[in-house]
Amino acid sequence: MALLFRLLGGEPLLSLPAAIKYPMYDEEAGIQQFPFKTFTMLLGFLVLVCVSLGTNHFIKTGQLRDIKGNSLQYRLDAEEPEPQVIVATISSEEKL
Repeated sequence: MALLFRLLGGEPLLSLPAAIKYPMYDEEAGIQQFPFKTFTMLLGFLVLVCVSLGTNHFIKTGQLRDIKGNSLQYRLDAEEPEPQVIVATISSEEKL
C-alpha cells in the first residue's frame, strides 16, 4: 500500500506524474511541496503495526482456527511453553 501511495505521488526521475496531489502541490512546476515520502513511510509503518496487532489478537482469541496455507505450521491450539531458566555454576576447582 505504501508503494502505491509513493508512486501515485509522482516521481520526476521516473517521469511519473502526480496522480495524488497532496497539500501544497505546485501546479505550475508540477512538484509536490508536501513531504509525501515521509507521510507514505509513516502510513506504511502504521498499517504494518495495525495488521500485526490484529493478526496477533485473532490468533490468541482463537478466531483464526482454519488457516489455509499455514506454511509455518503454527499450532493455534498449543499452549505457550514455560520459559526455562538454566543456571550454571563454577566450582572453586574450575576457576583459573
